[in-house]
Amino acid sequence: MKDESVIFSAPPRLLLGVGFLFWGAMLDTPFLGLIGALLMEARYWTNLRWKFGEGGFAKAWQLSVLLLVVSAVVKMGSEEDRVESAVTVLSMLPYVFLPLMLAQQYASDRGVPLTTFSFVARRKMAKDRAAGREVRVLPCQLGYPYLGLILISSGLGVNDLKWYGIGVTVLMACILHSMKKGEGVRRSRAWILAFGCAIFIAGGISGGTYWAYGKFKRATASRGQSHEHRGLTTALGNVGKLKLNPAIVWRYQHKGGSRPARLRMAAYDTFAYDRWTKRLPSRAQRRVSEERDAGGGLVRLFSSEEKKRKDHAYREDDLSFEGPLLGTLRGQVKDSTLLPIPPTSRRFLKVAADELHVNGLGTTEVSDPDQGSIELNFVAGEKRVFEEDPTEFDLVILPSEVPGMERFWKQEGEILPKWIHDIEDSDDLVTSKKILERVDLPVIENLRPDLERQTRLWAKIQNALRKKNYTLDLKPKKKEPPVTDFIHSMDAGHCEYFASAATLLLRRAGIPSRYVVGYAVDERGKNPGEWILRGKHAHAWCQAYLGGTWRLEPSTTGIGGEVWRCRGGRWVEIDLTPGAWLEMDTAETGWRRRLADWWQVFTEDIVLWFGRPKVIGVLKFVMWFSGAFLLLWIINRLWRTRTRKSKVLKGSWEERCVDLRLLRDLEKWLKKRNQVRPVGVPVGEWLGMVYPTESAALVKKYQTLKFDPQPPAGDLKQEIEEFKKTVRAQSRKM
Repeated sequence: MKDESVIFSAPPRLLLGVGFLFWGAMLDTPFLGLIGALLMEARYWTNLRWKFGEGGFAKAWQLSVLLLVVSAVVKMGSEEDRVESAVTVLSMLPYVFLPLMLAQQYASDRGVPLTTFSFVARRKMAKDRAAGREVRVLPCQLGYPYLGLILISSGLGVNDLKWYGIGVTVLMACILHSMKKGEGVRRSRAWILAFGCAIFIAGGISGGTYWAYGKFKRATASRGQSHEHRGLTTALGNVGKLKLNPAIVWRYQHKGGSRPARLRMAAYDTFAYDRWTKRLPSRAQRRVSEERDAGGGLVRLFSSEEKKRKDHAYREDDLSFEGPLLGTLRGQVKDSTLLPIPPTSRRFLKVAADELHVNGLGTTEVSDPDQGSIELNFVAGEKRVFEEDPTEFDLVILPSEVPGMERFWKQEGEILPKWIHDIEDSDDLVTSKKILERVDLPVIENLRPDLERQTRLWAKIQNALRKKNYTLDLKPKKKEPPVTDFIHSMDAGHCEYFASAATLLLRRAGIPSRYVVGYAVDERGKNPGEWILRGKHAHAWCQAYLGGTWRLEPSTTGIGGEVWRCRGGRWVEIDLTPGAWLEMDTAETGWRRRLADWWQVFTEDIVLWFGRPKVIGVLKFVMWFSGAFLLLWIINRLWRTRTRKSKVLKGSWEERCVDLRLLRDLEKWLKKRNQVRPVGVPVGEWLGMVYPTESAALVKKYQTLKFDPQPPAGDLKQEIEEFKKTVRAQSRKM
């Protein structure tokens, strides 16, 4: 096997250790950083070495790849956020590839063969050897590439760009200076050059890494900052054609009772210009205990761990509720996700997640899924649960939309309740002043329960909106508020327009209403009782509170005062979108869509199967047993193949052989100056031919080192430097 020069040189002592310490400091894991530094630098404290060879390095590389795959599968399957999981896996890459680096650090080999990273190259090399052909193996020192990986991974957990940039700059300067091999450059100039290059390189590394980290964090924050309208923002007032998503979002298995026409995902009570949201009271206002506070207006549901199952209920006494099993919901959960469920759900069985959250409008959210997919059974009651009775907030209309609503009711010949245009002067709405500034509000005392009138108003809205068509091609007028424009000027719109118009018209008529989003249950699945919920089935409708009496009650917000609340009525769903809207979409339905559906359902079922407690137990046992067996096998192999690095005695022939490598470096130095040694000519003979006078003493010392058993006098390294000075002087005279 032909010996070749090693690609890259080994980093100087302590550089890899300092890099690991920097990594631990940036990721706030100083213990792991210290362990990695000790493992890297311990090679200088022990003379234990192993002859790994090509096969040993290949196995170390395969183990590192296996660790990468296992860590990626575990993190991506168990964490609630895929982006955060990917960042975690990437930030741990120095430990993932630690087996390969340890093999290099404690090997008696000159470096890691480049064929280690290619199965095809190893097979070709084996065939060449079997055929008697010459095989060229290039060993490589991975110290510097590994150090670069440490620097990049350090940036994935950085919280301070300044210290990260300073650390990367210093380490890059040390790397560049240690890799410098040009002679005749003073040490101070070398450091200045190294730091100058390091500033540019470190700026690119730190800036790029910090940008990527910030982008990951922003992506995570954008999915977690709003529980109410994540992925459910409205498109009121926008111009253009909506594109429907044909992908499967959920699978609903109906098991008992009458099939619901719609599954509710969220309800909103606040309309701001072109978007529906939920008013978010503070924790102090809601008086929610810290144990149940989930943020964003959500509280944790009561949960039970009996019989190793995770049951959740809206109320604590509902944990034992034994109502009919209504259905099962299955789907992939990449992050905290709102659940489309019937409004009469009361209890959730065997939830493969840590928490369920709910707000006062009946929105239910699942978080921290066990395996990236969720499967839950829900038990339904006879009436809606965990929906707060309406307050004056369910009557609020944006001031710009009020004239349009009043014009509609005037055309219908209806007398509307008196409206207060300056709530700052209202003594009855003290608790709402800071929240509803510059928002018009009716006089609550003038609202009397009149079910007959409410039914008549509902019918008039229905007759007016049913004259309009359904369309996904939006052409609103920008000069008017979106809902007013739809009611008085547009001939067609999509479900968000119909739901928003019904909600605001009912509010102006004095009927508390909310905007609701969810899915229409329309497409049958392949299994009995199964219904497919795609993106194109996403729907919006109105929810009105009919009947009831307004009462002025003591506030439960924790800030004193009284609040108006309607009691004794019932919530009724009102869907005024033309019934044929589901047949009017142009979503993809070809063979590609069928293939994508099959793959999505297949992967979800596999993940859910692996998430079963018994399967998880078996997998954990197999993984622990396999890991322990692999660890013992590695320890046994290392123990049986260990060797010790022999000590080189001062003045011995082995020590002098090390000095002979100086002539090889001298040959490289001369080669850069167009002095190339002919093939087959010994180094000493060649130097005598090229520089007969200047190299005489050098050649003599070389021959003494190589052949004379007695140690020679003088320093070969110093003589080589003197020879170089002579050659430089001759070059300047020419």
